[in-house]
Amino acid sequence: MNPNDPNGPKWPAGTGASDLVKGATQTIHYQGVSGVEDSVTTIKGAFEKTVTVDLVTGKIVSETDFTGQANFETVKTPVVNGYHADKALAGGLTATPDQPNVSDTVTYQANGKVVPVDENGKPILGADQPTYPTDPSDPTKVLPVPVPAVPGYTTKTTIVTPSDPGANTTVTYEKVVDEAPITPATPAKPTATPQAKQAPAKEAANQATLPQCKKDPAKFRR
Repeated sequence: MNPNDPNGPKWPAGTGASDLVKGATQTIHYQGVSGVEDSVTTIKGAFEKTVTVDLVTGKIVSETDFTGQANFETVKTPVVNGYHADKALAGGLTATPDQPNVSDTVTYQANGKVVPVDENGKPILGADQPTYPTDPSDPTKVLPVPVPAVPGYTTKTTIVTPSDPGANTTVTYEKVVDEAPITPATPAKPTATPQAKQAPAKEAANQATLPQCKKDPAKFRR
């Protein structure tokens, strides 16, 4: 009944606006991470039906099924660093009168890590294990990551480019071997040069004071 026209026709149940028109929704669920809320899109008046009423008796004479369809747009998947999603776009679904509420699900998983191992394949205790960073332009991919420095070890690998965003990558490190200190050679001892033997000082002094024999030329004259 129209409250502004109480003497007008009496509309039976099932002929109100909410009975003749209904909307459609698309809901995208995000699982595997916390802090990402579901994305819900609603299209009002997506479906309509027609009801024919006898104005004299106020009874429904005929009615049609709901018709129409609702086409939703895709929604970009949020980037969550440290996690990768199974799809970059979600949604883009079509709702029908028989299925007016449609949904899609995006699943996140943790990114893999770089795991430093020794030459026996065992993880090095205390070594950093950096997680692959998520590609900010594509939530399904990860970026290359530099390998960490490990004190006392060295590796030929500098950057890891993961082929599987969820799988760990082991990097082999070799232990640094300290070189033994070099002992300097012992210098050779100098060889003494023999010197000529000298007369003792006393003998030399006696020789210097011996009387000298002088010849008198007169004793030899005839």
